[in-house]
Amino acid sequence: MLRPSPRRSFYVAVSRTDRDARWCWEIRRKRRPMGIRLQECGFTSYRSAELAGKQALEEFLNGLSLDSGAEPKSDFGAGTEIARSRHRALRK
Repeated sequence: MLRPSPRRSFYVAVSRTDRDARWCWEIRRKRRPMGIRLQECGFTSYRSAELAGKQALEEFLNGLSLDSGAEPKSDFGAGTEIARSRHRALRK
């Protein structure tokens, strides 16, 4: 059976926080939870959160495709590490 394409398995969800009415994006997987939360909050508009989330998703998926030839230690491989490092850099 063919494995689903990683590009079709992940998507960006945009939501609004209750406490300060800011927008957040989160990368999610369709069929099962990822086991890690990749998100960022603090955007002033839906559109800015959506654009930032789509850019983060693209970087995440590119990291997954770089790791496709190697044996990954987990389901996420380099894509997760890229998203984590980007998230840490943005939080500083």
